[in-house]
Amino acid sequence: VIVDYVAYKLGQGVKARYVDETGAELKGEVLVQKAGLRNGTKYSVAPEPVLEKDGLKYVYKELKQGSAAASGVVSDNEQVVTFVYKKAEGKAVKAEFFKKDTAIKLLEDLIIKPAGTQVGTPWTSTHKNELVKDHLVYVIDGKVPVEQGKVTEAEQVLKYNYVPKLGKGVNVRYVHDSKELKPTLNLIKDGLQIGTAWGSTRVNEIEKDGLKYVLDMKNLPTESGRVTDSVQDVVYKYVPKLGKGVKVKYMAGDKVIKDEFELVKDGVQVGTKWSATKVNEIEKDGLTYVLDEKSLPIENGIVTTDSQEVIYKYVPKLG
Repeated sequence: VIVDYVAYKLGQGVKARYVDETGAELKGEVLVQKAGLRNGTKYSVAPEPVLEKDGLKYVYKELKQGSAAASGVVSDNEQVVTFVYKKAEGKAVKAEFFKKDTAIKLLEDLIIKPAGTQVGTPWTSTHKNELVKDHLVYVIDGKVPVEQGKVTEAEQVLKYNYVPKLGKGVNVRYVHDSKELKPTLNLIKDGLQIGTAWGSTRVNEIEKDGLKYVLDMKNLPTESGRVTDSVQDVVYKYVPKLGKGVKVKYMAGDKVIKDEFELVKDGVQVGTKWSATKVNEIEKDGLTYVLDEKSLPIENGIVTTDSQEVIYKYVPKLG
C-alpha cells in the first residue's frame, strides 16, 4: 500500500476591529478566523450597523484605509479588518416659550442642542421664572416640562407656558395741603397685568364747600406709567384760586358822599362769602342824606375773578 502525504501550509488569524473616526475603540476585537487554518480558507465578516458606547450612538461609515477586506482568504500574515464608525446625528432639542393657551411666543426659540448632535448626548434645560414682552410681565405656569434627557433621532420640543403677572392698582388723589378736595379716583384696579400702561388726566379746577382751587402747575405729579407690584398714587396738588376785591360806594346821584370802602381786598379765594352793611344816613358838607330803600344793591355774595362794587344810593333828607 502506498500512502501519499500532502503538506498544507497553515495561515495566520483574521480579526475585526471597530473604531470611531479618531481611531478610538468602540468595542473589543472580534476573532473572525483563528490561526492555524489552511492558507486560502475563506473568511467573511460584516460590520454591525449601529454601535453604542458610553450611551452614545455610532453608525457604520466605511472600512479604514489599509484595512483587510471584509471578505477574503487566510494568508501567511495576520489580517485585521477595521470598521470605522461615525457619530449618529440626532435631531434638535429646543425650548419654546408661550403665553398660556395662545400661539403667542414670548421669546425666540432656544436651541438646547442643535440638529446633528450625536444621538445619546445628554442635555439639560433651565427656564426663567419671569419674562417681559412689550413691557408686559409674565410668570411661569406651575407645570414645567422635563428639563433633562438625551438627544434622539426625533426632534424634542420643550414647551414652557407663562401667564400674566398681576399687579396693584393706581389711585388718583386731589388735595390741598392734607385736605381731600375730590373723592379718590381708582384709575387702575388691582389685578391688571404688570407692565400695562396707564395715563392720568388732570382736573385744572375744583370747587369744594363753595371755594375754588386751581391745579398747582409747579408741582405736577407723574401722569403716566406702568402697573407694578406696588400700589401707586398720583397726587394732584391744588392752591386756592384767587379773586378780585369788593368795594362799597355811597352815592347821591353822581356825587360821592362818603369815601368808598374796600370790603374785600384782591387776592382772596374765589368763593369766599362777603356781606356789606348799609349806612342809613350820611352827612356831607352839612347836608344830610338818607338811604334810598327803593334802590338797594345786592348786599352779599361771593368773591369772583371779577371786581365787584356795592353801590348804595342816597337821597336828600327833607326837613
